[in-house]
Amino acid sequence: MVKLVSSRTARLYAPGGYRELLEGINGFIYVLGAVLILAGLIFQLPSHENSKLGLILALTGSILILLVNLHDLYAHLAGVDFKLELLKVDPQYILVEIAVPVVTALGSFLVFLGLLFLLLTAKGRYSHHTRNSLAVHGLRMLIAGPALWLLASIHNIFQLYERASLGVQAYERGVTVCFVIASTLLLCGGVIGLPYWPKTVERRLQSNATWFAILGAALLVLGGIVNLMRISTLQRLEREGPGHGGEFLRGGAQESLNRMRGESGEPFLEGSAKHREDVEGGEGRSLYKDVVAGSPERLY
Repeated sequence: MVKLVSSRTARLYAPGGYRELLEGINGFIYVLGAVLILAGLIFQLPSHENSKLGLILALTGSILILLVNLHDLYAHLAGVDFKLELLKVDPQYILVEIAVPVVTALGSFLVFLGLLFLLLTAKGRYSHHTRNSLAVHGLRMLIAGPALWLLASIHNIFQLYERASLGVQAYERGVTVCFVIASTLLLCGGVIGLPYWPKTVERRLQSNATWFAILGAALLVLGGIVNLMRISTLQRLEREGPGHGGEFLRGGAQESLNRMRGESGEPFLEGSAKHREDVEGGEGRSLYKDVVAGSPERLY
């Protein structure tokens, strides 16, 4: 399961002084979800008998990652004050910052349903025919979900930045490469895990499918850890001042957003007391406005 990896400044994970904290928590919850999925897959190995516990762990991890991607979507919509018309001149924002969490969340939901079907099958409360039907549908969803993750991973890896820090971009590339390989391994594991192979090789293929999935989940954990390092570096650079860390909106969208926000230049969800005091004290000048007024060529 992948997630959005973006170096845009237009992101708002929480209003007030909690946006950096919530962005870090977002990345940590992703790592936790990936670890739960990895643990759940390990329990599916033939040497472990408690496969039901493994399904519960993986199901919990899929829920966490689904929530993380919905939070990513919210953060990047809130970062532009939910004004999607501004993004017509910056199609990369729509194709990456908006599309990636949508596609990934959809894939995570399919995986959640697939794991749920397999868990219902493991409980043995249904007839043999119903259990077989649930298992087949569950396995198909475990193919469709990773296929959507792979699509989102490809969107992630083809991001192009003009201003973002090279160090942040290096971390970003490391995360996206892990996600692409992980999505491919999970997709392959889902395909070879289908019960349509000859009986002579079916058991061996199912064991291989589990190992493919375990390796994919391990890469997701690694990618999540590198993503935490990316978040920390990006936030540190942005605290140094405008133009040091992330990428602004392109094609004039940043100036338009700044004008719509008025004199404060802050997102309309920003409402902390500290921010109001800064504005009253004349310190509420936007980082965006500083860049636009000081060096407008940086936006292109």
